[in-house]
Parts: sequence; structure tokens; C-alpha cells
Amino acid sequence: MPYRWPNGQGKEKFFDGIRSARKWRTTMGPVYQIWAGDRREIVLTRPDHAAQYFRDSHRHVKATNNNSGWLFGEVLGECVGLVSLERWQNLRSVVETAFSRPSMALKTTLIISQAQQYLNGMGLGSIGQMDPAARLQFYPFFVVAQVLFGQLSDEQTSILAELAPLREELFREVIRGGINRFAIARYVPWSGASVLRDFQSRWSRFVEQSYILSRDKKRDVPVTQLWQAVLVCKISKKEALQTLDESLYANLDVTTSAISWNIILLAQHVGIQQQLRDEIRANGATSASYIDNQHTLLAACILEASRLRPILAFSNPEHAIEDKLIDGYLIPRHTDVIVDATAINVENPFWENGTKYMPHRFLSLKPADVRYNLWRFGFGPRKCLGQHLADRMLRALTAALVSQYYLDCSTSLNDSHDLKDESWVGLPNETVHYRRVE
Repeated sequence: MPYRWPNGQGKEKFFDGIRSARKWRTTMGPVYQIWAGDRREIVLTRPDHAAQYFRDSHRHVKATNNNSGWLFGEVLGECVGLVSLERWQNLRSVVETAFSRPSMALKTTLIISQAQQYLNGMGLGSIGQMDPAARLQFYPFFVVAQVLFGQLSDEQTSILAELAPLREELFREVIRGGINRFAIARYVPWSGASVLRDFQSRWSRFVEQSYILSRDKKRDVPVTQLWQAVLVCKISKKEALQTLDESLYANLDVTTSAISWNIILLAQHVGIQQQLRDEIRANGATSASYIDNQHTLLAACILEASRLRPILAFSNPEHAIEDKLIDGYLIPRHTDVIVDATAINVENPFWENGTKYMPHRFLSLKPADVRYNLWRFGFGPRKCLGQHLADRMLRALTAALVSQYYLDCSTSLNDSHDLKDESWVGLPNETVHYRRVE
């Protein structure tokens, strides 16, 4: 695909990714090239190709600044999700224990309690309608904040809420690209640089104050671990700040999208919703063992929603450090590669009736069966650190909502779904009707 200055196909990849991906793979085949800024990206669309390429992903190098330019680098370019090799291993070693499966299992009761409190605080009443993306977004936000910083004070809660719209504005500037791709943007008054300076100053102050508070209260939480690593020069201050940002703000829209689509799909399929409600009643919406269980209809509904509605149309770019021959296609070393999520998750022949909502399919599948047939938390050895926390939040809030409300939606699965303006993660612009379960 020809290069277009300055963004290449970067804006289409983020803002119109699903439609663009379908057009590109139809016209260019199963392996093709696009541009992100001035960087080539090879797109893989088949699970067997992904399996060959990502088996050694722990040895891959993430694209500098995610191939999104200077402003992206200033926001997230040095977070744990985007550094590589020894630097990644060093930074990950500081935080991985806090987000491990055993550690998250110890947080399940807290996650369930927060879900129940959040739902009760929404004031839904006995009947009405809501926009899931708008009404549910701050549940994962404050759960993650509590995991990162410990029990939040009212002042901390207020500061984090005030920073959220500023951070959203900053990332809109990142995705807009243009002048923000270049370091000269720091001198341009109409670029995103002024928003960046405001956010960085306030975020740094909040994190340092939170570290002092958690240290004094002897809390063993990620902010303490990261800041102590900064103080002994194990990691940089920027790595710590950006890793906390990645965990909280960068993943806010990601988790909100996953929760929202799960609720919308259940509202569109009331028969499956009732089966899920029966399962929740049998096990208990507040049962930690139920929420932890990966082999339930609840867990399957969340997997099926993630399959049908991938958070991103494409994975983040990374490259291998040696040449790769993939089914006759030579991918030279240091050439960035991304995955077309819809091609893998939906249009892949592995999925029988792949365009239909059939969560029960996951009850008979083993993890090995779907390893490279479902793009969700990444491929290969290097997967998202937050996966165990995310799954528990999704299950807990879904169980709380479905146990207390009947959900219905005027749209169907096959309708063209409307997305919120300037949404880089496919946030749905849908309304769900609800009625309290008597």
C-alpha cells in the first residue's frame, strides 16, 4: 500500500480499523503491508501465520513509540507493555507478582464487592435505559486504581477523576497524529504538547504523593514497588509513571469496551442471558470461587464477546530479530508485524458460524485449541500483565448486573453497530433497556 504523509494508514487503522482491515485483506491477500507514519507494517490475517511468527514473542522488539510518533512516546513509549528484551524483563520483574493469577485470586472478593457497590451506586431504579460505555466505565477504573495505589482517599479519588478527561484529550491528540508525530510539536502551540505538560505534571505529583502515603501505611502495592525501584535506580521515573498510566488510563477504554460489548450482546440474546442468570443464581453472584472459575457460561460469554468484538482491529506492532519465513512469505528481521484481529477471531474457519454469538462453544474448547485462533491478550509467551484482573472485573460486574436486571436491546447482532466518535478501541454507541428482576 502506498505511503501517505504524515500518518500513512495510521488513522484508518485506529478509527476505522475493522472496515479498513476487511477492504485491505480482500484486495491484498492474507499477508500485506501498510504504513504507520513512515514505518512499514506487515499484516498477518491467518492463525497459522500468527503461530509461526509469535512463538518466540518474548524475544521480539516492540515498535518504537508504537509507530505512532513523538507524542505517543512521551505518553506511553516507556511503559512495561512497550519496552523490550532485557529492559522489559527488568521492568516486568518489578510488577509481575502483583498481577499474577495467585495475587489476583486474593483480590477477587474486593473486585466483587466493588462491582456490587458500583451497581448500587448507579441509581438505575426498577426500569429504564442506559449507555453501557458511559455508565460502566468507572467501575474498572477505580478497581484498577485501588489495586495500584491501595484504598483510595476521597482526595485521591477526586484527583484521578479530574485527570481522566485530560488524559482522554491527550490521547485524542496522540491518535490525531500530524504534527504530534514529530518532536517539533513541543514548540507548536496548537499541538498536543500543552496538554501533555499539564497531564504529566499533575500525574507525577499524584503518583509521588500516593507513594509517600502507601509507604507510610506499609502497603505492598504496585506504586510502592515501582517507586522504590526508581529510588534505587533499577528503573527510570518515566518507566514507573508510564507503567502506572498504562495500567490505569490507557486501559480504561480497553476494559470499558470489553464490558460494554459483553452487556450489549447479552441484551441482544435474551435466551442465553436467562441461561446465564440461572447459572449465576445457582452459584451466587458474590461467590469468589464462581468468579474465579474459567469454565463457566459466565466466562464463556465474556470470551465470546471478546471474540466477536475485538478491542482493537489490529495488534500493536513488534518485530523479530531474525528473518522469518511464513508460508513462503519472507518477513525480514526488524520489520514490524501486526495481526488483523477480526480475521483471526471472526472470519477464521476454525470458528464454526463465526459471525454468530455462541458462547457455549467455549465450554468444549481447551486453551490449546484457541491459543492462536483468538486474539485477546496477545500471542505467544508475552501476554498482557492485566489479563487476570480484567477477567475478574468483567465476570464480577456482569454477574452483578445480570442477576439483578433483565436486559434488552433494540439492535441485533447483524445490525451495523454504531461507535462513539473518535473512539480508538471501538466503544459502542448503543442503548440497553433494563428491568429489575423481581
